[in-house]
Amino acid sequence: MIKIFFRFIDNHFDSSCRSCEVRFACHGECPKHRFLVSDQNEPRLNYFCTSYKKYFKHITPYMNMIKQLLRDGMPASKIKEISY
Repeated sequence: MIKIFFRFIDNHFDSSCRSCEVRFACHGECPKHRFLVSDQNEPRLNYFCTSYKKYFKHITPYMNMIKQLLRDGMPASKIKEISY
C-alpha cells in the first residue's frame, strides 16, 4: 500500500521537483501546497519551493558538520561550539 502511495505521489511532481537537489529533504512537501506553475509552465509546483531551497541550502554545511561529529563519536550538540 505504501509503495502505491509513493508511486502516486511521485507521478504528481513537476519536472523541476523531480530533479531538485533538496527533494531528499522536502519530498515535494504536502500536495495541498502544490498549486503554482513552474518555470517550465507545469502545474503542481509547491508554494514553499523557493523558501525550502534557501533553507536547506543554508543548513547543509551545518548538517554536514553534525554528521561528521556523530561519525567521530561526538555529540551533535558540539555544533554550538564550532558554528559560533
